Parts: sequence; C-alpha cells; structure tokens
Amino acid sequence: MSKPLKYKFEFTDGTAHDATISQVSESFQICFPYEWSVFVDQVGLTNSLGTWTIEVSNDDNTFYNYKSNSVDIPIIDAYDDIHMSWTYMRINYNAQTETSGTVEFEITLKTN
Repeated sequence: MSKPLKYKFEFTDGTAHDATISQVSESFQICFPYEWSVFVDQVGLTNSLGTWTIEVSNDDNTFYNYKSNSVDIPIIDAYDDIHMSWTYMRINYNAQTETSGTVEFEITLKTN
C-alpha cells in the first residue's frame, strides 16, 4: 500500500503566501486519478475573511472553476473530492480585507 502524496501550492513568494495579497498560484500537474483534499494552513490572520477557488485546466493555459462549490471557499475551510480527471490545478486566493499573516495550501493525493 502506498502512502498519500502531499504537495504545497507555490505562489510568487513561496508556499507560505502573504495573506494580504490576492494572487493565483502556479499550476500543479496531476497525472493520475486520485482521491484528493486541499487544506489551508493559516498563520496570524487578522480577520480570516479571505476566500480561495480551485481552478483546473487540461492545457495549463485556459483555467475553469472546478465545481460551483469550489468557488470562494472560506479560508478556514478545506475541500476534497473522490476523483481528479483534469491535468492541472491551481489555487486562486482572494485576500479580501486581510491585513496580516500567511496562508499555505497543501494538497494530499491518495490512489483510488
């Protein structure tokens, strides 16, 4: 039995992203169908009002919202699903009115 794979989404300032800046992460390539989950590690947030959206693509150029319930997810919430047939995923982070702290998005992949 293999262990789950864990990766962190990368922003221009690294994986621990400045929570006061809205930004889209670099895309992450997923090559096999997986059960998966994304959680947010928040450190030192002022008001926790930021949101995040999961975006997917098959060509790493044109991105779409993954599902209707994966848009504007509250920063304090995680997200999971039982399959991933898209080739690329990224996180679109919206800082809203956040004035301090960092956010880090980690994806865990498990084979079905």
